Amino acid sequence: MFDRRLILNFDWKILFLTILIAVIGIVEIYSASYSPFPEDVGQAGSNLLKKDNLNRSSESQNYWKKQALWVWAGLIILFLITFLDYHSVVKYGYFFYFFSLLLLVLLIVIGDVRSGSRRWIDVGFFSIQPSEVVKLSIILALTKYFGESRKKDSYGLKELVVPLILVFIPFVLILLQPDLGTALSLFLISVCLIFAVGVKLKTSLYSGIFGIISCAVMWNFLKPYQKQRVFSFFDPYQDPLGSGYHTIQSEIAIGSGGFFGKGFLNGTQGQLKFLPEHHTDFIFSIIAEEWGFLGSLVFIILLFGLVFLCIQASFRAKDKIAALLCFGITAMISLNMLINIGMAVGLLPIVGVPLPLISYGGTSVIITMTGIGLILNVQMRRYLL
Repeated sequence: MFDRRLILNFDWKILFLTILIAVIGIVEIYSASYSPFPEDVGQAGSNLLKKDNLNRSSESQNYWKKQALWVWAGLIILFLITFLDYHSVVKYGYFFYFFSLLLLVLLIVIGDVRSGSRRWIDVGFFSIQPSEVVKLSIILALTKYFGESRKKDSYGLKELVVPLILVFIPFVLILLQPDLGTALSLFLISVCLIFAVGVKLKTSLYSGIFGIISCAVMWNFLKPYQKQRVFSFFDPYQDPLGSGYHTIQSEIAIGSGGFFGKGFLNGTQGQLKFLPEHHTDFIFSIIAEEWGFLGSLVFIILLFGLVFLCIQASFRAKDKIAALLCFGITAMISLNMLINIGMAVGLLPIVGVPLPLISYGGTSVIITMTGIGLILNVQMRRYLL
């Protein structure tokens, strides 16, 4: 028999903010892909006259329609998730983890190469980005491991060997794509979850030292363009037409918006295609250009409002598994948000991390919606025995 308390405990505020932010994303993707010209004016040279450029222009105008379909699909999954007991989902945490690893391995073999990176598996009418799937699956796997552990005090290095291996394998596979931004995002999400369960002071110190050494070692394995992006982070004007171009154009877009913005569809950096990846990595720059400081502030308040409600769900959770699950998903959403916006305003190096529910991309939207569905699931069952 259906328990009425499930409906009474449903957090409508989280659902409302999720839908509102997703709708803003669709509207801004429409604006970002809109162009008053049939060609990409911002792209110089003979490319303007190429036929495939016209095809890309017409395809980009359908981005918002695809995003709307993905949002609908994500909402359906969100509601379906609420009918399941979250314990049943976490129970299969290792299955989801190994499934996501399989996707990463398949990516090496049959992945679609775009802009020099192998990040997508093309399955016909849509593409899957396995690295986004891994973000949620690692949360489920770590939640299962720590949630089922009988250890009550802080964890030492020996107890963290298994979780670290779980994180290390997908981290390396994502680096090989190469996708430094998503790899770092996955690492930070995992670190947040591991430290949330409690880590001994000595282990924390060792981890810090190891992290510093790892950064030094990893630097030698970065691609030349990745190193150049780091250098351009400190001084983008040393290569204004190359590695620093994205940062400069993003800052121009944000700065030109002023306090009130230029108005919907009146931006120049996005509509005239001066700003690359304006519908994905730099969608926040489009928001700032069109709606200004005031609109950006309201948008950020909405994002932080969603994060706050998700954190609140973690503290209200009735058991350890529920708390870890909510905390991990909240870390995923908030870290992606901070990295993306920090990148857009020039506070962080350029990395390909999407803005949750806003950036164009089906896998990201569906994974975020699934995570929010799990948080709603926890909220609904917090008073059930």
